[in-house]
Amino acid sequence: MMKLRALLPILLVALCANTAPPQASSGPVAIEIDSDFGGLDSSTHSHILILRKDGHYEIDSKPVDDGAVAALVSAVEAPALPDIDLKNLGMDAAWRDRHKDDPPDDRLKFSEGAANQQDLYRRAFADPGRMHAVMRAFYQNYVTDTHPHVVVALTFADKSVVTADSMAQFQFMLPWTVTRDGASRETYNADIGRAVASFLPDKDANKGRAAGVDLAHDVETHFSFQIWDEWHTLGARNQAGPAIARLQTRYALVTAEISDRAYGFPLDDGNVPDESDLHAVVRRAGFPASFSDSVVLHYRNGQAEGVEDFLQQSAAHEARVLSVPWLAKYMRGHQDEFHLSYVHGASFGDVEMRGFTADMHKIGKDALVRTVRAMRDKVVLLLSGPKDFETYWLVLPDHRMILWRYASTLYPQKWHDAENKLPGRDCAGGLSMFEACVGTFVSADGVLEK
Repeated sequence: MMKLRALLPILLVALCANTAPPQASSGPVAIEIDSDFGGLDSSTHSHILILRKDGHYEIDSKPVDDGAVAALVSAVEAPALPDIDLKNLGMDAAWRDRHKDDPPDDRLKFSEGAANQQDLYRRAFADPGRMHAVMRAFYQNYVTDTHPHVVVALTFADKSVVTADSMAQFQFMLPWTVTRDGASRETYNADIGRAVASFLPDKDANKGRAAGVDLAHDVETHFSFQIWDEWHTLGARNQAGPAIARLQTRYALVTAEISDRAYGFPLDDGNVPDESDLHAVVRRAGFPASFSDSVVLHYRNGQAEGVEDFLQQSAAHEARVLSVPWLAKYMRGHQDEFHLSYVHGASFGDVEMRGFTADMHKIGKDALVRTVRAMRDKVVLLLSGPKDFETYWLVLPDHRMILWRYASTLYPQKWHDAENKLPGRDCAGGLSMFEACVGTFVSADGVLEK
């Protein structure tokens, strides 16, 4: 019994040693964090060196919370998250439910939306599958003139080094690239950003970004854009349901919107009046997936006008576009978007003719205007490329096309390399300073006239 009593203190010490939490001595001997930010208005740089001393960590000989260090090391060394994880982001069901009533981006005009539009937004915001897709798209964005960069280096007693590196612009700076023994892996672990932020000084421009402090605001803004088409399509159904139903007797509806802005060719001469229009993008079954009709109808007295006129004309316009051999082949083999333009009763109407005339006069091709005017009622206006960066084409009845104008930062279709650089010149007017006018024929087999 005396022997047991004598051994008891030793046994208690041993037991405590086996059950105590692991000490910092098993972690890295040094941690370096370099944070740089460059932008139009400001730049910052931070260098933090964390050293282990006597089993604990310190910065500039001042003690550091070992728990914060452990959180950073654990996050860097955790198994990689190859995809967005809502729970890891802090966006679990409770978070989504808490934020679904927050005001979304002002451009959505949420408070003016109908009850079914607001319900659509809230249900979509709470849907984990929908939110996961939105966050995937969110982290694929890019912002110009914003250049963050953070590097974390963990150095161990055996001289091995593990680094975590990110130049990502959005919340938590995802994704991070973690490198160990020469092998790199990408991870969407937001815990790395959170842990890094705890060590950055308040003046560091990357601190809030790494911590994800603006997550709710950024998500609400991005989510507003992701739901934009559905929101406005539902609103258009509310206001112009009969017209949309009539369009759907022959077409699948892609998007729709009631808008107070005049639509068509972007003239700068101030001669386009303010008006309300139904804008609808529709697609006919069996056509190339990249080909659709962009339809603009007057919206007056609570109804859209001119649906029947469009339905009477559309088949002939579509046939003209698809009869161009090179274009039909190109559409079926590429993902570029092509929209047959139909505005207020015509594909190539008065506004478009005025714009074409002004542009061709500016670049010294008035003869081309006379050619087009002589066959104007048979000309189809075709737009290709992303919104606000469209290329304008005129499709002629003899299977030729005229390349009218394009966004000089985005060459149209197959004319995009140095050898085929387009002879674009400044247009008379348009949406942006990057518009370039060409006024050149393209043959039926796709040869650009020199």
